[in-house]
Amino acid sequence: MKKIFEKLYKLKNLNFLESYKLFKNIYYKNINNSEITSAIVLMKSKKETLYEILGAVKSFLKRKKNFDSPKYLFSDITGTGGDYKNGINISTISAIVAASAGFKIAKHCNYNITGKFGSANFLKKNKININISSEESRKNLDDLNICFLLSPLYYNSFKHVKNIRRNLKIRTIFNLIGPLLNPSRPPLSVIGVYHLRLLPIITKICKILKYKRVISVHSNNYDEVTLYGPTYVSELNEGKIKKYKIYPEDFGFKTYNEKKILKIKNCTKNIIEGIGDNIYLETISANVSIILKTFGEENIKYNANYILKLIKKGVIKKFIEKISNRKKNE
Repeated sequence: MKKIFEKLYKLKNLNFLESYKLFKNIYYKNINNSEITSAIVLMKSKKETLYEILGAVKSFLKRKKNFDSPKYLFSDITGTGGDYKNGINISTISAIVAASAGFKIAKHCNYNITGKFGSANFLKKNKININISSEESRKNLDDLNICFLLSPLYYNSFKHVKNIRRNLKIRTIFNLIGPLLNPSRPPLSVIGVYHLRLLPIITKICKILKYKRVISVHSNNYDEVTLYGPTYVSELNEGKIKKYKIYPEDFGFKTYNEKKILKIKNCTKNIIEGIGDNIYLETISANVSIILKTFGEENIKYNANYILKLIKKGVIKKFIEKISNRKKNE
């Protein structure tokens, strides 16, 4: 470990094995909180590399608790967080909408760390129990098309790292590895990243990790698809990577002014009921459209408009009630 820290103090990049070893020691609490803080801050200072992220991911995946992954196709939609926008939890709402439309979603989730409202916070507020066994989660995926996999239940180390991250109040390598640690190991995923430079890195890592299809997105410092400018995409499909841009018009929607988005507050309840402001309903629809694309539904304009109609019919509220009432009805 001494040589690893010496490299970091000199702001030199770690190789894969060094990163793997560092995060193995973090997992087993073999280094103290001050050392963990130093390591992740130094990595951020010099900018995390592909092999540092990959080493951390593989180190944690080696030690995750088991989830019995199905053989059918299923996807995740998740993001790095850390975009400091503190908006609505688009990925979680999008996952619920996709599941209500018949697509299988295993949503990796956590409580807020660098933002104000994490996916787990949203689910708890809507009375969806996520503190359940992997067997119960798998049954939910089979029967309801969706399950929510709470990260600390599958990775013990996240519990003692959580306070370090909260105290730092900055993005760290943990923001980057989180989307890649879904314990169900989905073959498909939509991954939002908070910085454009991360798009090719995340996609290349997904290729190494043998994902079948991944669509990584970034839009003007948001880790999701937006409707006020281009969304940059890096897509992995059957081992091949391509990059392109998507515009709001490609979904059949107009381009919005970002200031309008930022002025809208406390809109989640309306979105759930399908009566929210168009910018939010359409943004959700656009993000769900990309999930459907990972399943082979290539026409994103058709996808988005089909999903928008479902949202306006109140499918989000009905599906949340269905999930939250599952245990009561058994």
